[in-house]
Amino acid sequence: MHALKNRSILDDSLTKEYRIKHRGFIGECKLDQWLNDTPYIKYDDLYLTIDKDTIQLDTVLFIGHHVIIIDAKNYKGHYKISDTSWSNEFVTIDNPILHISRTQSILTKVINPNYLHIWMVFVDNDFKPHRPIQLPHVYMPYEKSRLLFDLSQFNHRKDESLNIQKLMQNQVSGKHFDPPIRCDDFTIQPGLLCPHCKNDLSEKIRRRYKYVTCTHCNLKISAQNLVKFNIEDWIYIYQKGITLKEALNWCPTVSKDLIYNVLKKHFNSNALKRNSTYTLKE
Repeated sequence: MHALKNRSILDDSLTKEYRIKHRGFIGECKLDQWLNDTPYIKYDDLYLTIDKDTIQLDTVLFIGHHVIIIDAKNYKGHYKISDTSWSNEFVTIDNPILHISRTQSILTKVINPNYLHIWMVFVDNDFKPHRPIQLPHVYMPYEKSRLLFDLSQFNHRKDESLNIQKLMQNQVSGKHFDPPIRCDDFTIQPGLLCPHCKNDLSEKIRRRYKYVTCTHCNLKISAQNLVKFNIEDWIYIYQKGITLKEALNWCPTVSKDLIYNVLKKHFNSNALKRNSTYTLKE
């Protein structure tokens, strides 16, 4: 949403759709932070197709013979909980814990149920259920240590982990990224925008300038970092790599050499030629 600020006007439905997807993505990032120092084989955002059913798995861990599926939930605020639904002052949703049963019924077609474990983690510290959720493998935001302890109870043998990983690979339909917005639905304006306030700096910078100062918020930024920030915007918006030609059209008032140097220095390239596609570094 920040990348699109002052570049386009989104209607309410697209804004809502983006915010939901963005919040889910932030939840997955928080779970990744919990698991950063673990030694297990790990897949993220995995899509499996089994007997014509396709399911998305946020995080999959392979530990010995065991497959642990962890679903990150980034809910925030007070929720009233019943067996079938959860609700707050804005919305009523199906009880997310019920989704575990569907995932389990699909995965047990290819994984021994004795080695399949499906867990759910609520990662936002502001998640407040009106009553405790007392299920063995549902974790609250303050239960990172319990989650890591439970993982450590599995016998971790890498050779066994690789075997079960290969079994699941036959069902993988690939990593699947839904674009957070449909860019064909509206016009997106190019230009060099201030990273802080998103004021247009295209006319403030000239080809030999090393620095530019935003007249709106007084941020002083190097020309290289300004170009880098705006190219990152393009990649976030379109959810794909950018070519040199596309970067030139996106940052029209700086030199080709500057843009090319920024792409080489700050982004990953799929080739050494100038017609390469450049993506964000991990």
